Amino acid sequence: MPPPVPEQQRFEETRWNLISRAGGNDVSAKDAMDELCRRYWYPVYAYGRRSGQSPADAEDLTQDFFGRFFAEGTLRQLDRERGKFRSYVLKAVKNQLISNHLRNHTQRRGGHVTRIPLDQEVAEARFAQPLPTSEASPERLFDREWAVTVVESVLEKLHLEYDQLGKAAFFNSLQEIIQGRPESHFYTDLAKRFEMTENAVRVAAHRLRSRYGRLLKDEVADLLDNPTEEQIREEIRYLFEALTS
Repeated sequence: MPPPVPEQQRFEETRWNLISRAGGNDVSAKDAMDELCRRYWYPVYAYGRRSGQSPADAEDLTQDFFGRFFAEGTLRQLDRERGKFRSYVLKAVKNQLISNHLRNHTQRRGGHVTRIPLDQEVAEARFAQPLPTSEASPERLFDREWAVTVVESVLEKLHLEYDQLGKAAFFNSLQEIIQGRPESHFYTDLAKRFEMTENAVRVAAHRLRSRYGRLLKDEVADLLDNPTEEQIREEIRYLFEALTS
């Protein structure tokens, strides 16, 4: 049976710490910028596509947004007092879309000094996936993909924790309990596979759910402005609603 993950173990770097570091001038700033781009480029891209832009134009929007976000020192001016990081990014993307429409398209394309690693083939495959509703606005799609990004970040953290314990295979089998109700035979099958008692599997599942909830709460709290417990719960509820919209 895998040992419990220490409850006090936290993210190696919180999202706001990452934002602050990306706005700095030291050698670690680029790594922090790359991480922010990796986390949040697709919600920006999806917003552009849902707004009626072609794949190429949506890529331009994404490249322009992050290029300006970093080049203009925005991150050095951004702090928790501005509220939800999600809302701030969405507002900035809307402004960038307007700015791009006011400029000549041929002047924009290829004009970036630095381009972020954006896999358009992967992006289009993801964008083509059916949504719970075909009526989702660009803003709702942005929030949905932002919610997906938050959940993926938490699952990556969980996977890393279990991998460091040598229990990655166990985590991969057990994480189904996070994504929905498992079949009635789930715990029995898992117990046989890992030579555990069914009760031990249920205890491990409870610990995984608790750890997932803790990390999700931390991730959401770190993207809000000095949040209260109620604000954190409200944002989590909103993100889960966004996942089904």
